Amino acid sequence: MMLGMVTGLRFPNRIAAGAESPVWYHVLDDQAIFCRRNRGRPCGSRAFRQNPAPDQSPVSDPEEEAEQQAKLREQTLLADLRQQQLQQQEAELYQMRAQLESRSATLINYTGAFTEAQTRELYIDKLLREAGWRSGVNKESGMPYLTVEEPLTLTDGSAGRADYVLWGADSLPLAVIEAKRTSRDEGEGRQQAIRYADALKKRYSRRPLIYYTNGYRTQFFDSVAPARQVAGFHKVDELTLLLDRQRNRQPFQTEKVKLDIADRYYQTAAIAAVGEHFAQNYRKALLVMATGTGKTRTAAALVDVMSRTNWVKRVLFLADRKALVSQACSNFGKYVPHLTGLNLNKDPWEPSARIIFSTYQTILNRIDTEWEGPGKEVRTFGPGYFDLIVIDEAHRSIYKKYGAIFEYFDALIVGLTATPKEETDRDTFGFFDLPQQAPTYSYPLDKAVNDRNLRPYRGVAVPLKFPRQGIRYDDLTDDEKAEYEQTFDDGSEEVPDGIDTGALNDWLINIDTIDKVLLFLMERGLKIEGGDKLGKTIIFARRHEHPKKIVEGFNVLFPNNTGTFCQLIDNSLGDDAEGLIKAFGDEHKTTFQIAVSVVMLDTGIDIPEIVNLVFFKRVQSKAKFWQMIGRGTRPRPDLFGQGQDEEFFQIFDFCDNFAYFAQNPQEVDTPVGPSVNEQIFAARLRLAQALDHDDHDAETLALRADLLNTLHSQVQMLDEQSFVVRQQWARVTKFKDRAIWRALSPADVSELIGYIAPLLAGREWVKVGKIP
Repeated sequence: MMLGMVTGLRFPNRIAAGAESPVWYHVLDDQAIFCRRNRGRPCGSRAFRQNPAPDQSPVSDPEEEAEQQAKLREQTLLADLRQQQLQQQEAELYQMRAQLESRSATLINYTGAFTEAQTRELYIDKLLREAGWRSGVNKESGMPYLTVEEPLTLTDGSAGRADYVLWGADSLPLAVIEAKRTSRDEGEGRQQAIRYADALKKRYSRRPLIYYTNGYRTQFFDSVAPARQVAGFHKVDELTLLLDRQRNRQPFQTEKVKLDIADRYYQTAAIAAVGEHFAQNYRKALLVMATGTGKTRTAAALVDVMSRTNWVKRVLFLADRKALVSQACSNFGKYVPHLTGLNLNKDPWEPSARIIFSTYQTILNRIDTEWEGPGKEVRTFGPGYFDLIVIDEAHRSIYKKYGAIFEYFDALIVGLTATPKEETDRDTFGFFDLPQQAPTYSYPLDKAVNDRNLRPYRGVAVPLKFPRQGIRYDDLTDDEKAEYEQTFDDGSEEVPDGIDTGALNDWLINIDTIDKVLLFLMERGLKIEGGDKLGKTIIFARRHEHPKKIVEGFNVLFPNNTGTFCQLIDNSLGDDAEGLIKAFGDEHKTTFQIAVSVVMLDTGIDIPEIVNLVFFKRVQSKAKFWQMIGRGTRPRPDLFGQGQDEEFFQIFDFCDNFAYFAQNPQEVDTPVGPSVNEQIFAARLRLAQALDHDDHDAETLALRADLLNTLHSQVQMLDEQSFVVRQQWARVTKFKDRAIWRALSPADVSELIGYIAPLLAGREWVKVGKIP
């Protein structure tokens, strides 16, 4: 943080010259100058050095002083700009306040308890207008209309007046509304509304749907399921559809699951379980399925079945990030192309779309900003717009932060989560109205691994680790767990007070730490292409500065990777991040193998080629922890060659996350086998030695000479600028001399195989060009 930006003050020269100020010291520390020639390390001391005492003779660096003065001028300009922005914002707020005060002056000022008439005027009529209902509309116009104080003859012969009746285009009643004043319980109007509905059924041979409301709260009763609270009234087409469903809706089992969408036994079982659950008038279902088992396919097949059995018409699919929304929209387009999809984050609005894909924040904003009809008084997304909401990765932080969405829409809800049922928090089961640890259907990781639908992980014993303090996640109280989940599931990377953030940050961004992690990963990570190239890897990093230093460090350690082998993916890239995710997931490209991610790859990314996960940050949320592990569980046939499937993936945990979440993976000290290049080098060398006899014919001797020339040229290509090569500098220099190859001793052969051949395993340490 720059002090000038915070205070808006100008710093006099005496402060810039070194007046004692711990805050100013911190500013200069954060703005330390870094030297390219020193791999990003600070040039000399990072601390601001005060002027010495008068009796000392300071030595001033004019260049450094000029640079500091330039920085000070820049900070002052930024402070002035910030001050101008604040003044502009204050002016805008003042103008908005005046507008609100003016608008409030036009409102009717009621004091005391509202009468029923006032309740209707202020609340009920407004909600009806937002749903497109108006009184006084000509019945012949074909527009939705309502009548007020509709006279009725009740079934017992007495007379009554329904407060509101909503009529369909066929001039038959769709719904009846019983109103109570705000001070009364809306439930007091239930029996009255039912009597009016009975009377309307007797007259028109169709029983209308029922609302009873006090303006603040509205209950909806369809005479089929228990009454439920709704946020407003349904539109005419929505009420018509609800009544049609009472006659035409079919059980799930009448339509078979399309096997080209979901063909695995547990996917069809999950759909059947949801059908049985909803058939019993439950309105929420939770599917616990390990990452990689096809939650999206299952959801698409479920939507298809519910559409064909007339359970749903419009569906809302919610995810917490734009990339996940785009991925789901694309996948649904493949699985259910007959159901029009629309990405609300970027696609133009199309009213005929059947499945809307959106982030939580986008739909939250659109509810209040999308209006239609005369005077723009009708909400596009009314409470009855969607019939089903699918929540991608349902957990506590989602419904606590965006619970208003689920309370607003009168829709069935299906939650998807990869968090094991034993690890799912109590509030999640409570939200879905389910008993603890009893989801609607569960297909856990261990079952998926046993079925060979997923692959297990192996923990790699790492040479360095930043230990957590003694407390573990399971030691936290329920309230503390709830706070952690809510804080850290929303993409925040802030660590709460009490955790040694300073020491952790210093350790994470320390160049020596980063170097050791990268070198260990490149040495012990699972390889492809015969062991010559690191398989696709995600490094989970913390904040923007940390992954930036990781990428910079990698490019210094391995300069021959062309700058694309290891790349940063985080929100700082804006829309470009989505393109990089697609590039990283391209199975045909192996030039981009390490993605250093802040949040964006933690969840929902489907890349089966991932074989290494590096936890280079602390994870505080248990739900997030399991989602991150899920990035590696998807199997990829033939990844290591024809018929050589990946049997497991590796996890490098440098921040003690497994211990924190009381997980005990069997850590293995992974041996490093010889790569294909090493094996070829050794085979050529042994063959050349086997041909080293004077009695061989000229053709054989020529073959030996060619082999030695090839081996020598490979050594010649080793890059002596690489610090890894320099660890064997003396040997590399020795064997770059062609003369020594004429008479290799057994010791030379051992030296070449033991020390030179391993350098050929990583192309990062070979000069740009093709290995012979």
